Parts: sequence; structure tokens; C-alpha cells
Amino acid sequence: MVEIEFNAEEHQGEDNFEPLPKGWYRVYVSASEKKETNAGDGAYIKLELTVDDGDYQGRRVWHNLNLWNKNQVAVDIAARQLSQLVRACGMVAVEDTEQLHSIPVMAKIAISPAKGDYDASNDVKGYKPCEEEAKPKRATKAKKSEPKETVKAASDNRKPWQK
Repeated sequence: MVEIEFNAEEHQGEDNFEPLPKGWYRVYVSASEKKETNAGDGAYIKLELTVDDGDYQGRRVWHNLNLWNKNQVAVDIAARQLSQLVRACGMVAVEDTEQLHSIPVMAKIAISPAKGDYDASNDVKGYKPCEEEAKPKRATKAKKSEPKETVKAASDNRKPWQK
């Protein structure tokens, strides 16, 4: 027996396992691992993505990248998607999937319909950089009609905001 003090009213009682609505979500890679296929004839990278903001903040989506598979089409698709993710993270090359962890990116989420014994689920269709990280910072030009302010010389003891 394990003695504990636990009050169920202090914790959320159920998780929502319904798929996220399709669309673009700000996410980050929260975990990654290499796993063998069920058939044992290949391997894939399993990424856990966590939604970073909005109504679904904290929800997780998984993305399997079949990089070691006998089906070359699956390998090509996985390589393209990993390339999108790496570039969305602001990199060109990585040596370890942990380099991709905790970097916000946008993920295009779709819904795969229920099939057989499996419920409907989410599927990641692509990645892109977050808008605020992707936009280059541009200096704004002052209007020609506005006079420029000058800073007082260093010999003046007043602070720049004390005019």
C-alpha cells in the first residue's frame, strides 16, 4: 500500500483526445526518439509536438518521420518534412534531434479520418517558421517633414530625457 494525500478536485479529471481542428498551429518539439517499425524492417523518428499558444495550448500532436524504410516514397516524404522542420527552426543541418527541441515553429495540422479500430487523429503536413521570427527587422525611416532630435553634448549634465 502507498499512503498519499490526493484530492481529485484539485486536478483536471480527463484529457481531451479529440483531434485538433485542421489549420496552422504554433508548436515546438517537446520530445523525440528513434523507434523501430512494428515489422522490424525499418525505423522512424517519433516527434512529440506541443501547441505553444491559443485555445489548444499544451495539447500534443505526434509526427512520425519514416527515414529508414523499404518504401522510398515514404523516406522521401519524411526527408522533405524534416527539411521543412529544420529550416523552420532556423537551421540548415542538425546532428541530433534534440537540437530541434523547444524552438517555436508553425505546423500545418490535418485530420486523418477514423479507420478500422483507430479513432480519427491528427497528421502533420508541413512546417514553416513562425511569422514573427520569419519577418526581417526593418528600420523605419523618419518622415522628411519631421525635424531630427539632437542629443546634448556629454559636457551637459542633464540626461537626454531632461530637456
